[in-house]
Amino acid sequence: MKVLALKSGLYLRRRKYKKVSKAQSVRSIITGKTVEYSLGEHINNSHTSLVSPGERVLRGQKIAKENDISLAPIYSSVSGQVLGIEKKRNIYGVLGDTIIIENDEKFETIPFEEHLGYEFLSRDEIIKAIRKAGMREINDGNASIFQKLALPGEAYIIINGVECEPYLTSSSQRILENSEEFLIGLRILLKLFRNAKIIFTLTENRKDCRKILSRLFSKEPFMKLELLLEKYPGGEEKLLTQCIMKKYSSQKKMPSTVDCFVLNVEDVLAIYHAVVLREPKLERMLTVSGDCIANPGEYLVSIGTTYKELIRATGGLISEPQKVIVQGGMKGTALPDLTTAITNRTAGIVVLKHDEVLKNPTTTCINCGRCIAVCPVQLIPSMLVRLGTGNEMRFKYLKGEDCLGCGCCSYTCPAKIEITRSIHEMKQQILSQSAQDVQDIQRVQETQETQDTQDLQDTQDLQDAQDIQEVQETQETQEAQDT
Repeated sequence: MKVLALKSGLYLRRRKYKKVSKAQSVRSIITGKTVEYSLGEHINNSHTSLVSPGERVLRGQKIAKENDISLAPIYSSVSGQVLGIEKKRNIYGVLGDTIIIENDEKFETIPFEEHLGYEFLSRDEIIKAIRKAGMREINDGNASIFQKLALPGEAYIIINGVECEPYLTSSSQRILENSEEFLIGLRILLKLFRNAKIIFTLTENRKDCRKILSRLFSKEPFMKLELLLEKYPGGEEKLLTQCIMKKYSSQKKMPSTVDCFVLNVEDVLAIYHAVVLREPKLERMLTVSGDCIANPGEYLVSIGTTYKELIRATGGLISEPQKVIVQGGMKGTALPDLTTAITNRTAGIVVLKHDEVLKNPTTTCINCGRCIAVCPVQLIPSMLVRLGTGNEMRFKYLKGEDCLGCGCCSYTCPAKIEITRSIHEMKQQILSQSAQDVQDIQRVQETQETQDTQDLQDTQDLQDAQDIQEVQETQETQEAQDT
C-alpha cells in the first residue's frame, strides 16, 4: 500500500511516555467526586443552565441548553445533587458560569427510548436520534453534521485516525478496544449519506490498528484505509483533506471543490451511542502521559471530571510538575491549575517535570529560513513575527490568517522565538477588530433605523395634524354656510 506524505512538516522524535501509554489497556470509567460543566466552553455564555442549586439530576439528563443552534447541549455524566453554579475559569483562562454536581456514585440513568436495530432505521429516524443526543458539532465545533446532509452527488467522509502529536494515542486505543462499535458507526454514516465513501487515515507505524482495520474493511466496498507517513502536523484537517483528495478527486475537480468533511474516531463512536444505544456522549477516552505521571496510559473518563481527580485516580504524580498541557505538546494549552474539568473535546493531558520552553533563552532572529522550510502551508513566519500592531493589511497580504498554529516554526527556530504565539496574537487582534467593526456597523444601522422610524413617526404626526386641521376648517365652513 502506498504511503501518503505531507510536503512540509516535522519528523518529531517519539516520546518514551507514548510507548508506555501504548502498552496500557483501557481501565474502567473514571469519575470524580464532583463534576463540573462550564457554560462558556466555546464562547462566553454559550449555554444556559436548566438546573438550580439543590436539584437532583440523573445520568444522561440535559442540564444546560445551547444558545446557538450550532452548539450541542450539555448532559450530566453522573447522578447526584447540584451544589451550585459558580464563576470558574476554563482551560483557556476565561471566567464563566460553571455547574458543579456532587457525584452520589449511584449512576442512576434516565430511561432512554427503546430502539430497533440500526439496520431497520430510516434516514429520518437516524437524524432524529442524532439530534436528540445533541450531536451537532464536528471538526472542533466549526461545522454541523446536519449542514452536510444535503451534499449533492458523491461525497467523501474522512475519518481522522492520524495521531501526529508526540504524546497522544487515544484514537488508536479506541480502535483496538472498540472496533466493532466503530464499524457500526461507519455503517450508520453510510445510511445517513447515501452516496458517500469513507476513507480512514492512519499513520504507517500503527501496524496493530492497520491489521484490525484491514480485516474490518475487507467486506466493506465503500470503506478504504489510507496510510500516511508519521509526519507532524499530518492530522490537521485542512492538510489531511488536501492530501487525501489529491488522490481521490478527479482531474477536472480541485480538492477544495470536492464535497468532503472530516470526523474523528470519537465522533463516529458518539454516532454509535446516539443511534444504537440512544444516549448522549457521556464519557471520553483520553491519554494521560508525561514524566510526572505514575501510570501513563489511556483512560475512559466521565466528561466533567477535573484533571486533579483524574490524575489522583491514575496513581498520582511521582514528582512536582513544572508544566501541565492539555491536547498535546505541540498545539496544546498550558493549564493554570488542575481544577478545570474535562470536556467532550479533550484528547489528552501531558504532565511534565521540566518546561523545555524555559530552558533556552530567546535571542534575535538569524534569518536561517528553517521556519519557512517546515511551514506546512508555505507561509513566511519570520516576516509575520516582525509585524507589530497596526499592520493588518501587511499581515493579510502575507496570508497570516492561513496559519494553522501547529508550532512547527517555533519548534525548529534556533533562536527560540515564540513565532506561533506572536502570529496567534495578531490573528486574535484582527478578529477582535473585525468583531468590533461589525458591532459598530450594527450600532450605526440601529441608530439609522431608529432615526428613520422617528422621522416616519414625525411625518405621520404632521400628516395627522394636517388632516385634523382640514377637517376643522371644513366644519367651520359648513357652520358658516348654515348660519
